[in-house]
Amino acid sequence: MSRTCKSIVGRAAKTLTANTLAKAPPEFFIAVACCRWPPSESRSDAIRSAAGGSVDWARFLRIVARHRIWGLARQGLEQAGVALPPDIQRALDAKASALSRRNLVLAAETARLCRLFREAAVAAVFVKGVTLAKLAYTDISLKHSLDIDVLVSSTDVRKARAVLEQAGYALKHPLPAVTETQLEMLLKHGKEWEFLRAAGAVTTELHWTLTYNGLLMRDVDLSCPLAAVRVGDVEIPTFRVEELFVYLCAHGAQHAWFRIKWLADLAALLATVPSADVERLYRAAQRRGSGRCAAQVLLLCERLLAVELPPTLSAELRRTATAPLLEALALDAMLGEGEADVELTDRAFGHLRVVLSSLLIGEGGSYLWREITRYSVSAQDVATFPLPPRLTWLYVVLRAPLWALRRLKLARN
Repeated sequence: MSRTCKSIVGRAAKTLTANTLAKAPPEFFIAVACCRWPPSESRSDAIRSAAGGSVDWARFLRIVARHRIWGLARQGLEQAGVALPPDIQRALDAKASALSRRNLVLAAETARLCRLFREAAVAAVFVKGVTLAKLAYTDISLKHSLDIDVLVSSTDVRKARAVLEQAGYALKHPLPAVTETQLEMLLKHGKEWEFLRAAGAVTTELHWTLTYNGLLMRDVDLSCPLAAVRVGDVEIPTFRVEELFVYLCAHGAQHAWFRIKWLADLAALLATVPSADVERLYRAAQRRGSGRCAAQVLLLCERLLAVELPPTLSAELRRTATAPLLEALALDAMLGEGEADVELTDRAFGHLRVVLSSLLIGEGGSYLWREITRYSVSAQDVATFPLPPRLTWLYVVLRAPLWALRRLKLARN
């Protein structure tokens, strides 16, 4: 990209960012201030400052719910000494307490599953969830976790599925009996299966890869040196900080960072390393194909969560064309036209922001081609319509008409 084009893109991104933040409601900035980590007097000052004017506390609760930061919001406001209306305080306490109880259930279940995988000799790595909560916050009560994410080798998927089914889980979206060709196609074009355990309503996502596009996160897999997090009397295997940073950058960027909680978790992880190591982590992300993802989130953390970047690194990132543009896109996904309390899927063309972000976060024509072609085959089509190996190319041809038929069927129902 020429210097002139970079300048034009940079100015456009700066304008978009300024406009988005100017339209953000004050309740958003209270929520963001609560997500600063670690707890400090400067965090409390930021919360009190943001809450100093007229506040719509009902809207604040909606923003907290939309961005899934109940625990951080209650802790931040409490430590800052901000008095809430009684009904708002009761609602916040109830949600944060429910989150804490839920996290205890997920922690116990993570430990149980870890034992079961070990007994079955299935190598497994647990990502996000309780392991990230312990590493980043040292407190499992604060971070919102929706499910348990576990990564296994693609060659162990059948064994891992059997372990989960013996543990009381069933596929959330049941699969018919599939042929070896169908299974190969499902593993090639998918990345996880979702399992539900009725007892306790626990969901576990069984991953055989962590991203649809292998060029985005090279060499972050089971072959990496691992860390361990103790939960009760069980050592839970997870990624080291370097690989975890790369994964969290890629995960958030693929969703355009439309929830603050992902940003908060990454910023809390950064708070566990010396500030001088931030650039090392960024360079590691560059080497693994996630440099743009890391640049995007570092700028967001600097702007919203007061994360201090090395000055030379901050200047380097802001000189690029893509990092400020991706930062602006993420802020738009979080906020929109003052819509911080509206789910992205409920906004006009909301999902297009995620698609656009996914196209921009990788580098090179090969990445872009893989990103475009990954939509050419539907896992649902593969599971529903078995084809012999020599005819699997027909899944690409059938993609559009079968999608249209499904939409028509849904409309009629």
